[in-house]
Amino acid sequence: MEAKTVFEIEHDGTGANDVSGGNWKPARIRRPTFREHYPDKENRPDWHYGVCENPDFVEGAMNFHESDFRSGSGGCYLQANGRYCLHVHSNAVYDFRMKGKQQ
Repeated sequence: MEAKTVFEIEHDGTGANDVSGGNWKPARIRRPTFREHYPDKENRPDWHYGVCENPDFVEGAMNFHESDFRSGSGGCYLQANGRYCLHVHSNAVYDFRMKGKQQ
């Protein structure tokens, strides 16, 4: 599966980091790993949070999270050109195609 960005709009309001269009890249689902961190175990033993040990990010690929495909505000549909369009939410839209298929 390959993916490319249709558009991504950042929440900073400047438009400086917005992306429109992109090249086809291998699509993958990231599987980051986390560990529990207890910053004050002696005084507050129940206070902890997760710390990412490995973000599982691959350069040159479109790195998605599983939650991108389960977003309540998004959706995925098959387009007339045979590509799948994924709306993660109103600020992120991607096209997908089977790897090697030229369209």
